[in-house]
Amino acid sequence: MGRLHFRFQCQPGCINCCTQSGHVHLTEEDINRISAYMGLERDVFESRYVRRTPEGPRLTVPRGPTPAIF
Repeated sequence: MGRLHFRFQCQPGCINCCTQSGHVHLTEEDINRISAYMGLERDVFESRYVRRTPEGPRLTVPRGPTPAIF
């Protein structure tokens, strides 16, 4: 069975993406926009929140009791 790919659209204030299974795939432009929005240098944002995979970059968040900051 093939994989389904879709464009993730963040819902402001939702904070549920980190509680669901699956991955949030990013484009290079997503990385630029999110890092600028957060006031972080791209390399700092990427080292904290991005995992590079063969399928491309994806968002990664630390596990813990606090919700993601996105």
